[in-house]
Parts: sequence; structure tokens; C-alpha cells
Amino acid sequence: DIWVTAYLPSWEMYMGPWPNRANYGQLPVQNIDWNAFTHVVFFCLGANNDGTIAADYNDMWERRRPFNDLAHSKGKPVLLGMGGWGSQESFRAACSPTTRLTFLRNLLTEIDTSKYDGVDLDIEPFSNSDTAIVGPWIRMLYDSLQVRQQFADPSKKMLLTAAILPGWAGEWFAKHEWMFDQINIMTYDMATSMGWGTTRTWHNNAVFCPQPPTGTNLYWNAIQVRWLSQLSHSAAANAGKPKRSKYGVGIDFNGVLYKGGVYTTGTGVYAPKQIWQTAPTITADYDFDQMWLHYLDTATAWSKRYDEEAQAAYLSIHIPDGNPSNEAMLSYTDSTQIARIIKFVRDSTIGGVILWNIGEAYLPSSVTKVPRDYMLQLVKKIVNAPIQTPLKKIKGSIFFDTNNNSVLNSGEPLLPGWEVNLIGEGKTFKKITEQNGTYLFDSIPPGIYNLSITTKSQWQPTFPSRVNPYYVINADTLSETHFFNFGVYTNNFVEVNLSQGWNIISLPVRTTDNNAKTIFPTATSNFFIYYPATGYNLTDNLENGYAYFAKFPYSHKLLISGEIILSDTIEVSEGWNFIGSISRPISVEKVTSIPPNIIASDFWYQNSGYVVSDSIRPGIGYWLKTSSNGKLILKSN
Repeated sequence: DIWVTAYLPSWEMYMGPWPNRANYGQLPVQNIDWNAFTHVVFFCLGANNDGTIAADYNDMWERRRPFNDLAHSKGKPVLLGMGGWGSQESFRAACSPTTRLTFLRNLLTEIDTSKYDGVDLDIEPFSNSDTAIVGPWIRMLYDSLQVRQQFADPSKKMLLTAAILPGWAGEWFAKHEWMFDQINIMTYDMATSMGWGTTRTWHNNAVFCPQPPTGTNLYWNAIQVRWLSQLSHSAAANAGKPKRSKYGVGIDFNGVLYKGGVYTTGTGVYAPKQIWQTAPTITADYDFDQMWLHYLDTATAWSKRYDEEAQAAYLSIHIPDGNPSNEAMLSYTDSTQIARIIKFVRDSTIGGVILWNIGEAYLPSSVTKVPRDYMLQLVKKIVNAPIQTPLKKIKGSIFFDTNNNSVLNSGEPLLPGWEVNLIGEGKTFKKITEQNGTYLFDSIPPGIYNLSITTKSQWQPTFPSRVNPYYVINADTLSETHFFNFGVYTNNFVEVNLSQGWNIISLPVRTTDNNAKTIFPTATSNFFIYYPATGYNLTDNLENGYAYFAKFPYSHKLLISGEIILSDTIEVSEGWNFIGSISRPISVEKVTSIPPNIIASDFWYQNSGYVVSDSIRPGIGYWLKTSSNGKLILKSN
């Protein structure tokens, strides 16, 4: 369902039985698993200033045609890679008005003679000023390929692809996406190429990347949004209809090694985002076969780490012996990281991935623990695994926006016991926020949903909106777990401290909805009221002045909103009574009665047994014995 375009550098090819083929490459072409990718790029030829094709000993014709014939026998199209690092100036010269036609004819002759199935442009670097010169030549190339058929499959037209960076005239490629079958963004070499790696350790091929604290860094947004800039430019140029399927991202089999340096006194670098005092030795574009032989083959499980934020693997060698040279961080790509990238591609509905590169990742014959094409087999296994529509998770919290500023600030409490509603077409789910004020909808099927909360009396929504406090969620495009928070505010509330187990509770405010479960949503039992004449009785509604038994699963604070009660008169009967509270605490000594002096016992509350109280606290209920019928008067200062 996605393309997997593998790069094979010509200097890594071992041509095998054919004589005079410069047989020094690491990867025997007979050993290539052709079922592990959809396209292969022969990398690479270049341009001479006079418009002729530049090829060195690695790219000799006797290697090109046999390789292409072999690929075609396996049913795979071969793209001719053109460019590589440092090719900018020669392309500018070859594509100038006086030589561009010569350059095009020479390239088409090479395509026809060596039987390529298309061209992959990898002009590095490539600037906006280059587009005025090279752009018209690319259009001529596109037109020429449109009238040619692939040698791998004559029923299909030849392909035109490109490997780019957004800062290398990315806008031009996006506006001209209609010419390209693939626009692959090189989402690797992040560690040393752009910003982060010049002063600190970082990952080579991270899926996600935080914004750097200072400066401009084209890599900071990593692959999760890098291609979005292309789509936005493209949308403006193509009537708002960008073709996501045109874009791909990169999986780099190579890595980067940071060794030694000084992170802190006596310590070298050993983890990502460490700003060094003295620069470590940096080995960039570190070939996988070398990483395996020197580090990964014998790495311990303890040293293998995974950065969940960046979604990237790394090896941490941290030996606190006072010798910084013994410490290192190795950024490499593992199976988890590959799976995250493939998942990102599918979730984002973009086209596919490029692999850099299958030659340098081929392990020597001395390796027997894993297949010699270990990295390619990981990609094959992950890409070809049965595709399942993942059930999504939606989680978040409800916070008390105490300063009413529509922002979750540090220290603002999260609210347990609030109802969260997820409503879709024919599907309704409800959750109550947990002890820590969070909720979780697990295993949400695909579809469009409205996510909202049930707002309580006297509370006002502040986030995500005061006017429309809900989210519209497309579960088809969510990441596996997505977070949605809600903020609410009130200036009329009472904080009630509840204990795990049975509590005696009361209603300390006046509310418009006296439903017991609405007011105390975290209760796990029914609510019981005591009447001297009839004993304990079930009830669904709470009244001011009375007390109730209810059970709670954990100790927590509950905020109850409503009209504040500063005084109340409670009727009592001779004997034991279940009495409630008001909105402010008062000393039991301040409780008076009509007639006077009918209070005949201490005030008892529930706390893993009955305990004598010296005050009447909001939201708590009490046992009290009176010597006759009458009234109690609770009044706060």
C-alpha cells in the first residue's frame, strides 16, 4: 500500500560472475532480496558542465546495464539517481540555456541504452535561485519521460522522482508536484546537519523533534510536520487539493556516533540533547555495518534506550569513572523506530519511504547472529505485516481554571468525578474522570466524534472554548493516543475531603440539580439517609441540612459548586440525628439550638470508624443526639 524506494550506491555493488565489473562492492547483487522494496535507485550519475553525463569507475556502463537487467527480471523498476552531494554547480551549468538540450539528449540516451525506468533527482544542495535555470530542464525531462515506457513494465510510463529538503527549494517542488511520481523528503542526518548537532547531541532519524531553544533549524520539526509545509505550498498552487500520496519520508540505516567530549566535569556525552562544554568526536553518516561490528552486536539491554518523545533509538554508554573518553551516545535506527515511521506514513496517508541505503547496511560474512541484510529484512517484515485499522485512545483531563485565563497553569487542580462524553454516529461513550482528574477512552473505532463534558451547575467552560467547549475528532487520522483537555471555572464552590470507604456526607451548597450522583459522581454505592422513625432509607436526591452514607473508592478532594450557604436551620428529633453542614466550617461550640441546650452528645463523623469532631466541615455529615425535638442553628462568621 506504500512505496519502499531503496537506494543502492554503485560503489557498494558486487556484480558477481560478470567479468570486468569492478567487483569490490560489499553487497552481491545476487543476494538482494528484491521482494523487500518496490523501487531501486542506482546511485548515481551526474552532470558535467558541458552537458555530458558524469560517471566514474563505480558507475561504469558494464555495471549499469547488467544490474538493470537483473532488476527487471525480478519485476522491479530501476531509477537512475542523478546528482548527490555537491552537484549543484554542475547542474546549473549543464541546465543553462546553451547546454540544457544537450544534457537532456545525453541523459535520455543513457536511459534508453542502460534501460532505466525513470530518473531520481538528488541535486544537493538546491536553492530557489537554481529553479530558474534547472526548472525548465526538469520540465523538458518530464515531457520526454511521458512518451517513454518502463522497461520493467512497458504498460507504464517512466517515472520521475526527487529527494529533497524543504529548505532546498521545497516550495518549488511542491508547486510542481504534478510532474513527480514521488517527492521524498530526506528526514535523516538530523544530528549533525542542521542546528541541533552543532552544540548538542541529537538523533539521526527521529520521528519527532522539539523546537530548539534558539535559532532557526530546518530539522526541528522532524518528519511529523516537515512535509506539511510542502502540502501547504502545494495547496495554494493546486486549487487547495494537495496530493499527499506524492510525498514520502526517509528511513536511514546509518547513524551518528558522539564519543567523549565533556558534558559535565568528568563526564562525556551519553544521551540526547546534552549540550557539551567540549565537543565530542562525531562520526556522522556512520555505516550500519560498522555500528553493528563495533557497538550493536555486543550492546547490553541496559545500554539500549528509546527516546519516547523523539521516537528514536540510541545506545547510551555511561561509565561514571571520571574519564569522559569512555562515554558515548550512538544514534541508530531499530525495529521500533522503523515501525513508528511506517505507521506515521500510513496514518498520514502519504506515499511511502526511501531507504538510505541497502549497500552500506549489508553486514560482512562474519556476522551470523542476524541476516546480513538485517535492516532490509526489518523493513520488509514491518511493511508487509497485515494492516489492521488500529483502535485509537483518547485521553485528557479536566482542570479547575482557577485564574479563569483559559490556560492550564502549573498548580491548577485536576478534577475527579466529571462526566466526559464521546458521541459519534450511532456510537456514544461516557467516562468519569479518575482520582487524578484524567479520563481515558480506550479502543475507539474509526469515525467522527464530538468530545465534550457535562458542565455542572455554577461552572463555566474556559477551554478549549468558552463558546463551543468541545472537540470534533476524526479518529481515522488520530495518532494512536491523543490528548484533549478541558478547563472549567467557578467562583462559588466548596472543597470536600473524602476518604476511601464509607463516608458521612452532606450537601453544603444550594444547587439546581440535587441528584446525589451528579453532586458526588465518584461514589460507588447507593446513598442512604437515616430517619429516627424508619432507620436507613435509599435516596437519589440530597437536601441541605441532612447527612447521608456513601462509599468512595479512594481518598480525594471534590469541588462542589452552587450558591454559598452561610447559615442554616436544621430540624432534629429526640434521639440520634443525621445532620449536614453549610458552606464554611464552624466550631461545634458555635452551634446553637431551639429550644436551648438540647444537644446531648458530641458530633461524630466517619473516618475508618466514628471520630469526635470539634468543627462542622463543609460537605461532611455528623451523628448527633438531642434531648428533645427542636432545631439546630449553624451560622458562619
